[in-house]
Amino acid sequence: NDLVQNRLERQHYEAGVRRWYFHVKPLDEAQLRNWREYLTREETATYTDKEAHVKKVRALFERCLVPCALYAEFWLRYAAWCHANIDATAALAVATRAATVFLPRRPDVLAALAALLESAGRLDDAR
Repeated sequence: NDLVQNRLERQHYEAGVRRWYFHVKPLDEAQLRNWREYLTREETATYTDKEAHVKKVRALFERCLVPCALYAEFWLRYAAWCHANIDATAALAVATRAATVFLPRRPDVLAALAALLESAGRLDDAR
């Protein structure tokens, strides 16, 4: 049945996660690839309840960002996903957290935050 299949697929990705905590030491490529694939699987999964799907994906992004906090690609992906699936306010919150707490010197993160601020009409803040 579908429930068993979903659980088996998730177990595959869960087994690939070897670090659940933050550390300044970089993750190896296998762990990064596992997070990318796991997020893609959850983002593209079909659920009858959209709210439950949003909760699941959001929880997975938050779990991912603990060991991957210093990787801009995951912050930018999360902000883009929030913008597309929740709203601009949620995306702005994610981008603000990335740009002010974890990656304040990354131009790509700062540019994404500025773009979200501009789209929200907050031109002065975007500068």
